[in-house]
Amino acid sequence: MTQPFIVIEGMDGAGKSEVSARVAARLGAMHLESPIKAFKEIRQYVDANLCDKGRFLFYLASNLDLSRYTRKKREIQSIVCARYFYSTIIGYASRQGLDIKEFYKNLPVESDEFEVPNLTIWTLRGKVDRAE
Repeated sequence: MTQPFIVIEGMDGAGKSEVSARVAARLGAMHLESPIKAFKEIRQYVDANLCDKGRFLFYLASNLDLSRYTRKKREIQSIVCARYFYSTIIGYASRQGLDIKEFYKNLPVESDEFEVPNLTIWTLRGKVDRAE
């Protein structure tokens, strides 16, 4: 049986990192922040030099990597993560004026390529809202 996977989502500055670190510590879970590993190393370059679509594709790829990593680690430990694919999708679609539901349906990845969280918590300017 896999361990729980909890994701803290929200816009930049909403408190995702702080909330996710506290939840992970309280639960004794592994704490992750997206992007991880090699993606984290080039994040500043991507944010400073790529167009919005390029940044979206970078973060989508980093989320696929995070999903793969999470799938392995969940076999032995609970995970709490700041940022996942919802923030990536919603941020890009809203900046482009796209219908988020339609955009989500037409992503260039299959739904089974993403590890689905057991619980997603949305942070909104210091407030925390819960969604399943």
